Amino acid sequence: MDKNCIPYGSDVSAGTFECQDCGDVITMASRSSLPPCSNYSSLTHIKKCWKNLSGQGDAPNDPYPNK
Repeated sequence: MDKNCIPYGSDVSAGTFECQDCGDVITMASRSSLPPCSNYSSLTHIKKCWKNLSGQGDAPNDPYPNK
């Protein structure tokens, strides 16, 4: 599991996440899917993923287990 680039839409355990493209920070409740960044722009958001700052990150039933 890569805690430095968790794709949008991945199921995650509770924690705080930082957008890898713009630095926006969100806090998620347990067993929620990561949304796209609230500042999303197809021109500036190339990675389309979040970095795990706290918590466990990817949930065991992540829909993208190989990324």
